[in-house]
Amino acid sequence: MKINFFRTSLVLIIVSAFAWQCIGAWQDSQTTDEAVHLAAGRSYWQTGDYRLNPEHPALFKLWAAWPLVFLPKAELQTDTDTWRAGNQWLIGSDYLYSSPASVMYGPRLLLLLARLPMILVWLGLVVTLAVWSWRRWSPAASLATTAALAYDPNLLGHGHLITNDVAVAFAYLGAFLLLKYFIDRPSWRRLGWLSLVFAVAQLTKFSAMVLWIFMPLVTMVAIFYRRPGLSWRWFGRVIVALIVVTSLVTWLVYAGRVNRIDSDPRITQLWQERQDLVMRQATGAIPPLIQKFIKLSDPATTTGRWLQRFQQSSIPAYWYWRGLFSATSHNYYGHAAYLLGQASTQGWWYYFPVVLYVKTPILLLLLVLTAMIIHLWRLARFKPDQSWSERLPFDFWIIGFPPLIFLLWSMTSHINIGLRHVFPTYVFFPLAVGSLITMLEQKTKRWGLVLALSTAIISLTVTTAAWPHTIGYFNGLVGGSTQGHRYVLDSNLDWNQDILRLQSFLNQQKISEIQLALFGSIPANYYFPTIRHVPGDADIAAGVRPHGVVVISDGQLYNLDGPFSWLRPLRPRWRVGSSISVYDFR
Repeated sequence: MKINFFRTSLVLIIVSAFAWQCIGAWQDSQTTDEAVHLAAGRSYWQTGDYRLNPEHPALFKLWAAWPLVFLPKAELQTDTDTWRAGNQWLIGSDYLYSSPASVMYGPRLLLLLARLPMILVWLGLVVTLAVWSWRRWSPAASLATTAALAYDPNLLGHGHLITNDVAVAFAYLGAFLLLKYFIDRPSWRRLGWLSLVFAVAQLTKFSAMVLWIFMPLVTMVAIFYRRPGLSWRWFGRVIVALIVVTSLVTWLVYAGRVNRIDSDPRITQLWQERQDLVMRQATGAIPPLIQKFIKLSDPATTTGRWLQRFQQSSIPAYWYWRGLFSATSHNYYGHAAYLLGQASTQGWWYYFPVVLYVKTPILLLLLVLTAMIIHLWRLARFKPDQSWSERLPFDFWIIGFPPLIFLLWSMTSHINIGLRHVFPTYVFFPLAVGSLITMLEQKTKRWGLVLALSTAIISLTVTTAAWPHTIGYFNGLVGGSTQGHRYVLDSNLDWNQDILRLQSFLNQQKISEIQLALFGSIPANYYFPTIRHVPGDADIAAGVRPHGVVVISDGQLYNLDGPFSWLRPLRPRWRVGSSISVYDFR
């Protein structure tokens, strides 16, 4: 086929998927974390105070909130007790639903304006892979790669949200593609671009810290592969450039601030909590690591006196380091999670493989597995006199190694709350499709083209069928979104995204009073002024009988620690979106 056909097809794929993202940005209600991220970003621009939501680096929040900087009278209120207390959840909720900005513009417009920059990040990811696969492989491979990425329901569901998951995936992928670009022909200009994208990844999400290990490792592998022009001198320059550029960009993103450690209220609180535990002699009931810290921080010891002096130090970009500590602490203590009918705060090593199995579209899953099997088969059929560089092409270290190693890294995490946390692995899947088509084209152009067109058509069909419930998408192997609750919850299924759809449904059905239980942080009274609580298991056991219309989201209904197990055997009369059940007891 002519090149013009492929170019036109690529443009149509990207434009149509971009339109879907914009529609989703308007139709999806605020998901659980978005109000916090938006208010934090707005506060950074307005006050230069980075204490809100330090658990995530500041860059993506600044990026999302910048359109609101130019919006008249859209300031965050900083003269309230909520702001002084620093409760990020209340501050986010107040800003989006009860502030002067909310009254003037409404939550939907504020969200839309902040979501548009995130859509541009998703668009950059799609265009990057389209161009890279076109130049690296062929127009047909580019067509399939782009369609598999742009029409993926999971990325369509999260690509317009004010979160850092798609952004860090883009930066992670971009860092390795630029590393390949640098290794092919080392130069200071190429190293500069690589270092900048590396720094952006570090300032988007702390899980990108893994790049500090594996970027130098892949560079060393390239030297052992004897890539032309690459030397140990260039390796040293890479290390220095990554450190210098990341340090500089981090300091700039945090507004060149230098803060004393003891100016952080949380540090004072931690010392007070330590003192309370010691006075109550309650240290035996806490984790061993914390017991160790309590001993080391004893003011009577050398380390304790050093810590007290250290907390008087001033640190550049302090809130970045404070955020890294918070994220590490969060992972250590874990997060309440659900998998296959089990609940845990420490997670499961197999959580992310299961989520990839149930959430990845069937065709994409099959093509990725096929590509893996073919590459493993080729690796196994080596000749005795072949070197490792001949058995294992260097492209594996750019396309195969990064997603695999990030997945393995994520499997050690104690925070198991969504596929989105392994997007840096997930965005490499379309490249596996492109590589498979390239292998077919080496045999026969026709079959490569057939697979490329089939991938594009099926990807479009799957997403059309799933739309607009893309956040709650599950593949047909597990029964689709209606069966998703049997496997996983949280941001995989119920993340508050269907509240506006519920409001429209109740208006259409002329239902004015409901009993409501929702998962997440949206203030329900804002959308549903006349609501009552859903009876819990204890109420039902005491003889209370449900009446009227009961509305409950999956995150509440299937929460094993929740009080609504009496509802689970019952069949809802209606389903709203992919996450809300409506029972009629009238």
